[in-house]
Amino acid sequence: MKAGDLVEIYNDNGSTQAMAYPTPTAKPKQAFMLFAYPSGVQGNVVSPGVNEFIIPNYKQTWGAIRKLADAPGGTRHLTFKSQEYISG
Repeated sequence: MKAGDLVEIYNDNGSTQAMAYPTPTAKPKQAFMLFAYPSGVQGNVVSPGVNEFIIPNYKQTWGAIRKLADAPGGTRHLTFKSQEYISG
């Protein structure tokens, strides 16, 4: 999987689509999604045990990732440079 590729995150509860944005500090098999943003769609794959009326527990939701397509041409203008600040 490369930066900008279109992927699907899925489990028995549902699925959602995303754009891959690799980061050097993520461990293998880890994925992160927008949280508490109007455009965040991770709610499609959380279990029924997550209650939107209390602090949601998204961290214990498991899912698989599969590549749907190579990065589309519309991503050519994007940079996938790390956004993390490393102090020296």
